[in-house]
Amino acid sequence: QRRPTNFLFGFGSIIQTESRRSSDPKAVDAAPCRIKREFGFVREWNFQAATAQICALGLRRVSAGERGSTINGVIFPVPDDLTAFDARENGYQRMEVPRDMIEL
Repeated sequence: QRRPTNFLFGFGSIIQTESRRSSDPKAVDAAPCRIKREFGFVREWNFQAATAQICALGLRRVSAGERGSTINGVIFPVPDDLTAFDARENGYQRMEVPRDMIEL
């Protein structure tokens, strides 16, 4: 079996196993982790889903003079094809988080 090379960090409902598995049945194992404040983001209720009348948690890059915050979530291996996760997270922008910004 090949070792995973892609991992996804998530917060909100995706921390729940059944929720992850709705996008990838193999996405069972996940490790709690935190994104460091030095990454330069804060969480806030700023995401308006295009497919539902809800406001959800999103991330925002800090403004000048503002301090970032740690962001709690989970990290888990994902397949090379992230189409199912991109469809699930419709409207969110995927971004790469450097490994040194992740605390396990």
